[in-house]
Amino acid sequence: MKKNFIISSVVLPAIIVLMFILPHTTSAQVSGNYDLSAYKLPDIRYQSLVTVFELSGRNQSNKFDDRKVLDRYFSGDAGANYNSFLNTRKVQRYQNANINLTGRSSYEENLLRTEEVSDYYSNLSYQIYNKWYFPNKLFIATGAYARYHYGHIRDKYDDTTNIVRDATTNEHTVSLRIPLEFGIGRIEQVQDYYEAIYIYEDLLKSGRAVAGKTEQEVMELATFVSQLKNRRYFDSRIRNIEDIEKLDSFLLVNNFKTQSDARYFATLVDNWNFVTHFVRESGTSIALAVNPELSYYRENKLYNLQDIRQKYIRGSYGAEGGIVFEHHKPINLYWQTNTSLRAMGGLMQNIFEISDTIVRSEYTSTRPEIDIYLNHSLQYYPNTRTRMTATVNASYLKFFDETEEDGHVMREGSLYFNSGISLDVDYYISQRLRFNADASLTYVYSTPENVFDPKVHRLHSGVSARLAYSIF
Repeated sequence: MKKNFIISSVVLPAIIVLMFILPHTTSAQVSGNYDLSAYKLPDIRYQSLVTVFELSGRNQSNKFDDRKVLDRYFSGDAGANYNSFLNTRKVQRYQNANINLTGRSSYEENLLRTEEVSDYYSNLSYQIYNKWYFPNKLFIATGAYARYHYGHIRDKYDDTTNIVRDATTNEHTVSLRIPLEFGIGRIEQVQDYYEAIYIYEDLLKSGRAVAGKTEQEVMELATFVSQLKNRRYFDSRIRNIEDIEKLDSFLLVNNFKTQSDARYFATLVDNWNFVTHFVRESGTSIALAVNPELSYYRENKLYNLQDIRQKYIRGSYGAEGGIVFEHHKPINLYWQTNTSLRAMGGLMQNIFEISDTIVRSEYTSTRPEIDIYLNHSLQYYPNTRTRMTATVNASYLKFFDETEEDGHVMREGSLYFNSGISLDVDYYISQRLRFNADASLTYVYSTPENVFDPKVHRLHSGVSARLAYSIF
């Protein structure tokens, strides 16, 4: 733990500071002066399906006065994520469907207590977001976000004061949000231009390409790359063969190459398989946004030893509105900067109900809130397989007093503030297998909703690593 904290609190900030300085002291090591932000994506549709599997655990054992102290923990996570992107001059559409299953088990025994916890969670979500464009880059955007969560928790506890707990909890969460935005600007995906530059420059370095191609000619290669990647095959081997054949034909017809040999095709295949795994964007947009939303949470708890059943329900509906700003700038072939700002204010109507075998209580209340989020990141692409992302972010969430219709305060106002830095590294081991590692350092501050809860000042640090496999 101490080692992880040192990595997060000392090494991580130093690396991030270095990454923010480097773009201003280095230049792209390419023969041409390419402006990635000048690229306009043609009419295309991308799709991807990514599966994730993660296992972790620990087992610690000690002895104190002939008494064992045990700490065991195991967790597993599996999921699938489908993404779809449609781009034309008149519309951009994003779709995402996600399923995630998580299971955890822990057992802790020490001189004072024994606790055993097992839980299972499943999450389903679907999101669609459409932007319709008009002259002068004006746009209207709308869509929907829906999520369902189910959790099952079993908690058994016993201590030296004979306090015993054996509880089973089942929880359900349903949420829906329908965003509506009016704004100006456009964000373009430019990773295909990034790939075309890599193809041409690598062939040029190996003496297999014609020197002196203009930026416009390389951009035409990028447009062809975008259109070629729009096709879908079940058999990836056949698709890869046909993609390279068509790409080779384009380079021949447009006088890009000087010769074809093993080195030429190996360079072509490597760039084709890896460069555009990482989405790069360019452009600026600002919009006025209104987000109607509703949520419903239900918890059923059973205290097994006492046969006591408890039900807790909390629902809310309302809307928030404000400003959404995005800015994405490719500095050069190797560096990218991204900034997003979201400032919203809203009013939510809340429904609360709690009951057990003896008591039942319910009320309806109103609660205003303010939500501000800022994120700035710098990305470094040293080669076609690797991306490093340094991020600085901050969020501010303020809940005002929650009051009933008669003015009675049900819950005091509260404040949550988070600020942090992180470093994330992605590396493609193969075309479909990706390794990811990240380190983060976060400061958390929050004020209580009542006098019985303490204020929170906390510094979090952490590191993690995972593998992800893409089916298509």
